[in-house]
Amino acid sequence: MYAVSSNNVEMVQMFLEMGADVNTRTSDGYTALIGAATEGDAAMIQALIHAGADLNVKDKQGRSVLRIAYESLNRKAADALEKAGAQDRH
Repeated sequence: MYAVSSNNVEMVQMFLEMGADVNTRTSDGYTALIGAATEGDAAMIQALIHAGADLNVKDKQGRSVLRIAYESLNRKAADALEKAGAQDRH
């Protein structure tokens, strides 16, 4: 998650190439994609989607990654998620 929060796409890609699970959750229930949506990093979102990130993942509060992007006022992140097919299902 450090690589995601520091917006280091190259490091994330290296970890993924080494076999890291793109959908692993932190103890708070966040995935790398949720972290990228919170940070508003569209390039990171694209890299994670390309690696197979779950587009409809939800946090512990039941918020979708798309909703998190909107709530974080990250329009570019939300646009990237919607373009890839993410949905905000309740």
